[in-house]
Amino acid sequence: MIVRVQSKPDNFPLILDESRFLLRHLKQMHNKGIEGFQHRIEFVLVKGNTYHKIIKQFRNKQTLELASLTKLHGYIDNKGNLYNDRKMIRGNIHLPERGINCLSHDGYLL
Repeated sequence: MIVRVQSKPDNFPLILDESRFLLRHLKQMHNKGIEGFQHRIEFVLVKGNTYHKIIKQFRNKQTLELASLTKLHGYIDNKGNLYNDRKMIRGNIHLPERGINCLSHDGYLL
């Protein structure tokens, strides 16, 4: 007996490419006005099965080492929908505004 198993296509490379603009914009918004702070803030996308996590990381400006503190900022699903940390849909990265319209003035997903 032959069993055929269909695997889901891996959309993560496309999602990562489409989310680069949003991640760069988040980094600029969160690093604005914190020149005296010893860490700079970075955002990365971590692959998941259905939801990919947007993680906020802190990097030391002098040593460039990552701090152990990370914070979940939101999610992006395989269709490009943006979710806040409570998994409420807030936007889509495939639309022309690339998800920027769903950010608050201080860079958080509404």
